[in-house]
Parts: sequence; C-alpha cells; structure tokens
Amino acid sequence: MLVLTLWLILFLLLGGLLGVNMYGVIVLQDLQSDLINPHDCANRINALVVPEFVGQAVCSGLLTLTCPWSWLGVVLVLVHLPITAFHAKLFATQEHVVHVTDVFAKMDVEKNRRGVKMGVYVATFVCVVYASVETAVNSFLTPEGKAQAAEFFKEAMTNNLHHF
Repeated sequence: MLVLTLWLILFLLLGGLLGVNMYGVIVLQDLQSDLINPHDCANRINALVVPEFVGQAVCSGLLTLTCPWSWLGVVLVLVHLPITAFHAKLFATQEHVVHVTDVFAKMDVEKNRRGVKMGVYVATFVCVVYASVETAVNSFLTPEGKAQAAEFFKEAMTNNLHHF
C-alpha cells in the first residue's frame, strides 16, 4: 500500500511539473509573439523556478524510494537524477533565474530546455500511470480474483465478437 501511495504522489507531482514547464513555454511563446513584455515574462517564469526545482528533487527522492520494489523505479531514477543534478548546478551558479535584460538572448535555450524536460516528464508520467495501475491491481486482487481475471481475458480472447 505504501508503494501505491508513492506512485500516486508521483502522479500528482509529475502533473504539476508538466504544468509548470508548459506554462513556461507558453509565457516564452507569448514574449516571442510580443503579447507580454520582458519584465512580466521574467517575473512569471522566475516565480515558478524554485517550486519546479523543489518538485523535481522531491520527485527524484520518491522515485528512489520506489526503486527496491520495481524495475521501472530504477529506470526512472536513472532518468531523473541527471535533471536534478542539472537543476542543482543551475541553482548553485545562479543561472536559474531569467533576467529581464537578456530574456530575448536566452529564449531559444530556455524553450529547448523546457521542451526536453517536458518530454522526460511526459514519458515518466505515462510510466507512473502504468506502475500505479499495476500496483493497485496487484495489491487489491486476491489470488482467486487474479485467476478469475485471467480466465475472463482468456475467454474474451477466444470469442469472436466481430459478427456484427
């Protein structure tokens, strides 16, 4: 039950991380389309940088907790640890904030970073959904229920339902 709770918390965290990155890309796109000014763009992005970094660190920590129970957790940890290390490097060198004066110069780099992170978060999100459903089914079904489900799916595979 603890593992299922961890997967569900990861589901919520990754949804939040996806939303934050998507919002950042939208704000940068609005700046590029001249819908907002650089000052507003920098303020909007900078307000979400530290929560994103904290969410990523918590996500990596929770993935580390799920490792002993799942091969998928190990793979996801190996994917998320470099992102966490990259965030730590950005924070240590004070490169994590977007400055008003050079937001146009760094726009393409920032959009590319956020795009790559969104791709990783989407792939991880799909894996976490799969793992949480698998964990829920395995933890809530009794052995008799698993046998009945297997029989049901075998029967469903052998029946021809295409006679309409």
